[in-house]
Amino acid sequence: EIELEFTPIFHMYRILDENLPSAMIGDKEEQEARLLLPGNWSKLLAESETKQEELSMKQIQYRKNLIKTVNSFKKEVIEFRSAYENYGPKVRGIPPREAVDRLKRFKEEFEVRGRKQEIYFQGEDLFGLPHQQYPLLEQTEQELQYLGQLYDLYVAVLETIREWKEYLWVDVPEHMDTMKTQIESFGGRCKKMPKQLRDWPAYHELKKEIE
Repeated sequence: EIELEFTPIFHMYRILDENLPSAMIGDKEEQEARLLLPGNWSKLLAESETKQEELSMKQIQYRKNLIKTVNSFKKEVIEFRSAYENYGPKVRGIPPREAVDRLKRFKEEFEVRGRKQEIYFQGEDLFGLPHQQYPLLEQTEQELQYLGQLYDLYVAVLETIREWKEYLWVDVPEHMDTMKTQIESFGGRCKKMPKQLRDWPAYHELKKEIE
């Protein structure tokens, strides 16, 4: 498009040379600018082509780096899932309080990988690459959400029971209605837990505490 804008200028000077040669003699600065114009234009075109080639090479390298990084991330996701299954909050037999600590840690680790996935998705969009899928990461996210529901309620129940134990016996009657309402609320939340959680030891312990 820029070249199309310069073409009429060159054409204009050619017409002036052919029809009014004396008109161009008097203006020395314009004559010098005119003489330099073709050379400067050619130089600009050459520099533009060089920059375009450099940019193309960088894009190719960035694309290769992205593909390499994504492949490495796939392995990282597999390792993360393995660690989650072996040392995460869903390991059977661990005390619920320890499961709460593990849940917090693996949630934080998942968030790091979730941010990486978003960045790689943006890179794939930039280079026109298909989004890579991470089913193990999606599975872990869903399980962390389920476990979060379970252990958030578990912690809330334990904290409430601890508060109730601090009541003096003489003060208990005036809190009975509030305590009953709270127990019913906990029971309702417990019943609404996903079916996948109902065979977990922590679920049964939670249910026992509520009842």
